[in-house]
Amino acid sequence: MIIARLRKHDLMANLWPYLRMIGRAHEPAAAALVERLSGDGVALDDEGAAADLALTDTLAGASFVEFHAGRDDGKMVLTPSAPNFTLRPGRCDDGTRWQLSRFTYMHVEGGNFIVRHPTSDCFLTVNDPDAQRLALGFRAPGFLPRPQAGGWIGKHAGDTCWMLARGGAIVPVEADGRPLEGKDAKLRQWDFHDLLFHASSRLGRTEKPIGGTFSFKGDIAPTPALKRNVWIERMLPLPRPDIAALSRFDMPLTAAIETRRSIRQHSIVPPSIAQLGEFLYRTVRTRSLTASPMGEFVSRPHANGGACYEQEYYITIDACLDFPRGFYYYDSVHHGLCLISGPDAEMEALLDEASVATARQGRPQILVTIASRFHRVGWKYRGMGYATQLKNIGAIYQTMYLVATAMNLAGCGLGIGNTDRFCRMTGLDYLEEGSIGEFMLGRPL
Repeated sequence: MIIARLRKHDLMANLWPYLRMIGRAHEPAAAALVERLSGDGVALDDEGAAADLALTDTLAGASFVEFHAGRDDGKMVLTPSAPNFTLRPGRCDDGTRWQLSRFTYMHVEGGNFIVRHPTSDCFLTVNDPDAQRLALGFRAPGFLPRPQAGGWIGKHAGDTCWMLARGGAIVPVEADGRPLEGKDAKLRQWDFHDLLFHASSRLGRTEKPIGGTFSFKGDIAPTPALKRNVWIERMLPLPRPDIAALSRFDMPLTAAIETRRSIRQHSIVPPSIAQLGEFLYRTVRTRSLTASPMGEFVSRPHANGGACYEQEYYITIDACLDFPRGFYYYDSVHHGLCLISGPDAEMEALLDEASVATARQGRPQILVTIASRFHRVGWKYRGMGYATQLKNIGAIYQTMYLVATAMNLAGCGLGIGNTDRFCRMTGLDYLEEGSIGEFMLGRPL
């Protein structure tokens, strides 16, 4: 027996304004339904429940209603997470075999055991141990369990399985033993982590807050805009270009856009230190620092979501005129390179992995590793924080491409890098700062 009930959360104060907005607040039937939903709930298979189903669905899609398997609070609950949610009550076919979707994931949230599918318009709270075991039993194809004598799951096995199916957690298995989703060309081309990331960082399939919520304000101090440079005593200043002169005589923007391309093969003669200094100054230097009630913000030449500018830059020099090989930190405020370590096995492996990312078409003369101080963004944004950082990398890549083109340098953004190796080379904490982008630079053939 599926029971519809009003949810208990912060949005309930908006229930009657919502009913007024949709023109239902003054209907006696609507008032009676709300009273039933806020009490023992509405059993959807009760006589007369069909008349309430349309409004119940509407309230569920607006996050006011959830659905329980039976009247035992919290043991098995289906909660809508998308505004287009409709319950579509029904029963699972006893003759169909079912299996957990390869996209189903389970986690603990607020003390509850949650079962989700990334693209579903609802999620499941499964707090009954027998229901949890029932769900996990579908890791291999199986039929719905027969009603058992006694126990909560004995009374609600059918409803529990239907809720798992409605939430997308279990999917039908065909006669050949393959889940039906395995024949869906659209789903087959998604990796689990990519689909989860896409669905959970965009509006439409998640009920979680997304955007600039400043969730940790007053609880955790924001990460400073400028990182403390622990290698500053080993800093070597870089040449600074004449920006005023460049603005008059540089390659036109349209020409840079139209001639930009990824160049993976380099001349035997590497870039000079003056060219590297100009490249970094024009792309990623810190231009200014501004304080505000919401924290510190900086300005750099490239666009950045929320003006957080969470990036730090590490330069691996394999070949550069007038400058020694090594692994360096770029101080974007003082415009200098700070030696972290000389050439060693880790540096060679980092360069080799960059070469692999180009399908062995070239080895970077200079490798720019772009790291993110994750909490600069996570302190402000929820739901979309990491997605924002990846979008910022795209803006940085384009800026680097255009500047490299204007300077007649060979630039190429790379699609993969080794964050663990980066953390070993810098001594940084994987959860605080890690590499999320790489750009190789050299002199073209």
